[in-house]
Amino acid sequence: MTQRQSIKTTERNLRNALMFLPMPIGITSTEGEILMLNEAFAMAFGYTCDELSDVDAWMERAYPDPSYRAWVIDTWKADITQSVKTGRPTPRREYFVTTRHGEVRRVMIMMRKVENLFFTTFEDITQSKQNEEELDRYRSHLEILVAERTRELASKNKELEDTLQQLRQAQDQLVQESKLSSLGALVAGIAHELNTPIGNARMVSTTLVETSQNFGQRLDDAAGIRKSELKEFLSHVSDGAQLLERNIVRASDLIQSFKQVAVDRASSQRRRFNLQQVADEVVMTLHPILNKTPYQVKTAIDPAIEIDGYPGPLGQILVNLIENALKHGLEGRKHGSIVISGQQHKNVAELTVVDDGCGIPKEHLPRIFDPFFTSRLGQGSSGLGLHIVFNIVSGLLGGAISVDSTQGEGTRFKMILPLQAPITPQDQDG
Repeated sequence: MTQRQSIKTTERNLRNALMFLPMPIGITSTEGEILMLNEAFAMAFGYTCDELSDVDAWMERAYPDPSYRAWVIDTWKADITQSVKTGRPTPRREYFVTTRHGEVRRVMIMMRKVENLFFTTFEDITQSKQNEEELDRYRSHLEILVAERTRELASKNKELEDTLQQLRQAQDQLVQESKLSSLGALVAGIAHELNTPIGNARMVSTTLVETSQNFGQRLDDAAGIRKSELKEFLSHVSDGAQLLERNIVRASDLIQSFKQVAVDRASSQRRRFNLQQVADEVVMTLHPILNKTPYQVKTAIDPAIEIDGYPGPLGQILVNLIENALKHGLEGRKHGSIVISGQQHKNVAELTVVDDGCGIPKEHLPRIFDPFFTSRLGQGSSGLGLHIVFNIVSGLLGGAISVDSTQGEGTRFKMILPLQAPITPQDQDG
């Protein structure tokens, strides 16, 4: 059998084998001539098998642009020549193929040499390419959105960082170690409380001045002053004086509390003292106030606890906690008790003040030690008492304070105090 006959036999066998495969397949000669396209190819591109028998006519339809068609043929031939030399399949290449109905499809073509012919596969990648392009568009759009959101977040983060820095600076201004680093930051709060008594005192003093002027004018009149008018004048003066005294005392008390916020260490006398004795002395000084109430204050402190520290500020702590319980926890109740207890644990003393009053709302607990925080602002409470307590405990005494409370059951303040308070510059100077 001659070589030509062998090629013809191979071609015929391949045609018979490939014609009815379900995927678009063709046979190409080693010179790049398309010898056959199977039935699946015909169906995929809208042709009949008879129409594909005229390969040249099909090529003109499939590649209507002459220059593009010439490029396709040249590329095929170059790939086939290279494949013959190397024995490797031709590279996978993408082509634009026009169907019988004029639709342009994107097709991936690869050829593999089988004896003296090339087995050619056609993979329609139009939909997958469209999906990729759509995905690329979405990806690009998403990248733009992400970039915009990133810029927005960066801007917001910068704003938050600036705000946080401002809050930290404000905090540093309010509290530094055991005292406020600057009283100027608190002027607005104390001024709000001082406005009421000072305003009342000013109004009363103005009224007294006008009343006195009117009385003086009538006194100069020839008719003189009747006894009833004199009594009325004296009554006005007396009432006004009492109002003045009450408001001035209130303003004085506020100013004194305000001055205590700084915890003036210079005036604190350091010495060794017995904790139970100091607590009992504090309770004793409060007897005039407690005797007017139905409430009891009891102490249960280990008599062996000795502390090297500041009994004056510690007494101020107990006074503030007791007064706080009387005003906020027990007021309005027919009975109640406050218990001060203390135990020693190694090098610290645990001091607690517990009342069985109404308790503190849960939402107020995180702010209980904040300066000027009070649920009774404008009703005689400045909101400085517990802040003073916090400053003394955490600063001058070198300890820690916490609060637990259940509404309807009571409140418990717990302090952990070192048996030896920190050394202050004043101690060193002394």
